[in-house]
Amino acid sequence: GCYDCIDGRQRINAILSFLGINGKDLEDNGFHLKMDNEIYDDGGYFSDVDNKRYSSFNTKWQKRLLDYKLNIIEITEAGHDEELNLLFLRLQIASVLNAGEKLNAMTGDMRNWVFYTLVKHDFFRLIKIPNRRFAKQQVAAQIALNAFSKRDNSVFQRSRYIDLQEFFKKYSHLSTPDKSFTKNIESTLSTIYKHFGENLKYINNRAIAVSIYLFVDELIGLKKESDIKSFVSFLIEFSKTLKWQIPKGVRMDEEYYDLLKFQTHISQAAGEKSAIEKRHDILNEYFYYYKEHKSIKGDKLYEHNNKKDPTIERKGIDL
Repeated sequence: GCYDCIDGRQRINAILSFLGINGKDLEDNGFHLKMDNEIYDDGGYFSDVDNKRYSSFNTKWQKRLLDYKLNIIEITEAGHDEELNLLFLRLQIASVLNAGEKLNAMTGDMRNWVFYTLVKHDFFRLIKIPNRRFAKQQVAAQIALNAFSKRDNSVFQRSRYIDLQEFFKKYSHLSTPDKSFTKNIESTLSTIYKHFGENLKYINNRAIAVSIYLFVDELIGLKKESDIKSFVSFLIEFSKTLKWQIPKGVRMDEEYYDLLKFQTHISQAAGEKSAIEKRHDILNEYFYYYKEHKSIKGDKLYEHNNKKDPTIERKGIDL
């Protein structure tokens, strides 16, 4: 019989073109196969066919490919073409998988630790980041990636989906030192939880959650755990200042203009290495100013210029 393809035409064309039997494909007929396992490290299982044409496959691999069974759904008793058009439309409006959902599809020790152990820590229970679509798991993965990067290379690392994917594949089998280091990450989160407690509920931004971990972890590494209590107080006042000033837009008080840099680095390309570094530097600058002066940088000049107490202004801000 004759069938119409409602959805999947591009896949069919790609298969036929790879086999070299797509007469309509004048450019890519018989193209080279490029393997990229997105789920796990396949250990070179596909090395015999990687970057080769189907015609160059040995007999074993050609048979494997031709014998592979495809799942095909046959639509029957469609009374009108409009029904098929509606079916096609509905197939196309499904939500695209986000980074967290793609990471959830992966396998390996790192993925399992992040998704089944790390994300269950009280730190993630209390922060106000949505549970839906593996959002907290993605933040946990970004924290883990940067913690391992600091351990191995002494630098922060970009944490887009593709970077998290490579990270999960690289550590699909955790060594004994790696497993020990995961305990260090859990320990740092426990220290954050001990000092922040219920104040973690004020953390509702993914980039800030990552930066808080990295900043406290650095304090611990520098033997400055005694500063964490001050950092909690600072972060609340700093966050209230952001919420007070940023919504003013062009009417923002000039004494706090520098806060725009921080806001930019949490709202635009927040996973880029440069954004992570700059957020860290700004927190460092503002925290040690706060520790010395017991105020947010810009407060004294604001009070002098406006004859208003910024601490009173912040009291009216709910995080």
